[in-house]
Amino acid sequence: MDKKVAFDIGNVLCHVDLPTFFQVLVDEGLAPDMAGADDFLCGIQYPQDLGLYSIRQGVYRFNPNISRKTLDIVHDVWVSIIKPSPEMLLVLEDALSIGYQVSLLSNIGFDHSETLRRKCDLFKYCIQHFSCEVGARKPTKLFYQSFQLQHGWPKSAKFFDDREDNIKAANDYFHSILFDLEGYSSDLIAANTMRTYLF
Repeated sequence: MDKKVAFDIGNVLCHVDLPTFFQVLVDEGLAPDMAGADDFLCGIQYPQDLGLYSIRQGVYRFNPNISRKTLDIVHDVWVSIIKPSPEMLLVLEDALSIGYQVSLLSNIGFDHSETLRRKCDLFKYCIQHFSCEVGARKPTKLFYQSFQLQHGWPKSAKFFDDREDNIKAANDYFHSILFDLEGYSSDLIAANTMRTYLF
């Protein structure tokens, strides 16, 4: 039987250091405090995930007097906050090596997708179903439907995501499993847990 598994990226294969990004928004005067920074990101993240604009364009849209230097700082921090987990990438490598077909199903903008493709060579061996390229994001049914229309995976294929709303929406299309990298005391423990699902 064909082995197939799908992973979200953020908080499954990679850490996402949002507090560092929020802090730079506060430091650069783009948000009054950390809560305001969170609100600001929520306001621009959906269009980014859909590929409508980059982090630079999103920040500029609401801060048209921003300097290029500040835009550069915000961009550089934004692309740096996604940090691949070496232990989880080893799980991915092992899955590929024993014949798993692997898909990456992620809400992600062009800034992060381009960065991760450079950092994670293994991703080129995976089906990449990224929201910025398909024009739909989780947890909409369209995101999962567009994947299934193109690839036709069986519902028995496992899908790991860190968000309950994404898992719930995916249940019609995959055997969905909640998995949050941040919920483990170490990446090694998280990776070993993932192995129990796959191997």
